[in-house]
Amino acid sequence: MFGNYILFWYENNELKKAQIYNNQSLSDEFTITIENGINQFMSDINSSLKENYFFKLTQFKLDDNVESNKIEDGIYLSTGFIKTIGVESLISNFKCEKNYSKYIYKNNFGEIGEEYYNVKNNTIIGKIIIFPSDLIRKIFIWDYDSYFYTDTFSGKSTNVIGVTDEEIDTYTLSKLKINDPISLIIKDEFSNYKSSTLLKKIDPSNLDFELLDSYENTGFYLDEIYSEIDFNDPESYLRAFIKDAERYGLDLSNININNFSFNVVADSDWEEDNFAAYTTATCNDNLIEIYYKESYWNRDIIPYKTDIPTSVKVMWHEFGHDILKLDHVCLGGHIMSGRHQNPKIVYDQSDCDEEYFTAYNMRWNDNDTRINFERAVDNMFSGYEQIKINCSSNKGKVVIY
Repeated sequence: MFGNYILFWYENNELKKAQIYNNQSLSDEFTITIENGINQFMSDINSSLKENYFFKLTQFKLDDNVESNKIEDGIYLSTGFIKTIGVESLISNFKCEKNYSKYIYKNNFGEIGEEYYNVKNNTIIGKIIIFPSDLIRKIFIWDYDSYFYTDTFSGKSTNVIGVTDEEIDTYTLSKLKINDPISLIIKDEFSNYKSSTLLKKIDPSNLDFELLDSYENTGFYLDEIYSEIDFNDPESYLRAFIKDAERYGLDLSNININNFSFNVVADSDWEEDNFAAYTTATCNDNLIEIYYKESYWNRDIIPYKTDIPTSVKVMWHEFGHDILKLDHVCLGGHIMSGRHQNPKIVYDQSDCDEEYFTAYNMRWNDNDTRINFERAVDNMFSGYEQIKINCSSNKGKVVIY
């Protein structure tokens, strides 16, 4: 057990003396006198700290080339206390002279969220942030990839380097008001820093909600229409889209399924930059034609990994173009939101100043109506805040992403 700290003594609000303790034992003492002014006083303290390795005992154990210590499996809650260093610095540079800062997650309602981690076999296998307004859902699925990932185009990543037992001096622990924390070390190349967040183990039976490993048999996957989708079969998306429109009051029974052309394009032949998919038959009533980048399709069709498969969000957006003949709108919070390609104004230029939520941001039964998938689908089929494509001025194929 460590106890490295400095006591400063004051008399009549004036600094008079400093005592340095290593491992809870007095190692040095300095007094301000007429001959020994404040500058010399502080210089002497600084020299003593270096000579007596005051900070050495509280540095982190983990280095980039050292395996994490064995951590007990279980559910951990972030205390919010975090340290940062440069991304190229060694983990050993986390030292107690750099104070812990308190990081707080807030949502759009100003609520403070709790950050949970699932540790198994010394690896973070799940992460989630839960806000008070989310608790109505009662069931939450561990996430990971949306927090720790490598960007396909830049090659930059944010990854867990490891988790390790943390040795912190008693004085610091008492100030942080936590016991036996572990340290989660993350390397974030986007923000160009490494961080260490202190986590504490909790008993999940004390929580009033469940944390599950999969979205199977929950929410979207139980829906009477969406549950019929075979995520590997493009035609099943179209059939579901037609039924989805019907329940929102729009009759698409005239659509001929046989007119649907779906094309998975090899990455080597894909020429559309960062887009996952596009349609070319928006102004052709006798053809529905969608192209989807192969690596994206293979990734996006995986079920149960997210609350709504990304392929559904993409296909609903493309069907919105091709079948409903809807253009991109600059407003956020719609399936058809798309500032990347000639977005249209619904009200005025302030449409484009709103926070930008697209179909990708949508979640199932979310309390934030701006990203609620069911609300966005209803708006798309009803035409609320939607803009039609002007097909009279677009002859032939119209490529829309």
